This record gives sequence, C-alpha cells and structure tokens, in this order.
Amino acid sequence: MKRRIRYVYTDAEWTKKTRITTAINYVLIPIHLPLYALYLIGLGADYLMKVIGKLVDKAVESVVFRKNRKDADE
Repeated sequence: MKRRIRYVYTDAEWTKKTRITTAINYVLIPIHLPLYALYLIGLGADYLMKVIGKLVDKAVESVVFRKNRKDADE
C-alpha cells in the first residue's frame, strides 16, 4: 500500500505557485481560444447537419409517400 505524502505550502510558496500558474495560463490563452472556437464551430456544424437531415427526411416523406397519406385519409 502506497502512502501519499501531501506537500504543505507556506503563504509565500503558494503565492509564487499561483503567480506562475496564472502566467502560464495567460501564455496559453492564444493557443486555447482558436482551438475552442474550432470546437464550437464543430458543434454548430453538427447541430446544423442534424437539423438539415431531419428536414430532408420530412421532405422525402412528404414527396415519396404522398400517395400513402392520401390512401389512409380516404
């Protein structure tokens, strides 16, 4: 069984760690934002394709199976 030893930070160490982490995050934002934008564009395209697929399905049903609907109404 492994024992987990946790490191205890002093206030100065914690401030230094936080400052370094924040600086690295600011440096990575220009890389992150375009990738996130591509992700959102992909989600939008996926949603749009699902909607177009449903519209095409309904159009095919209304055109191809028009006679079936008329026969059922009579």
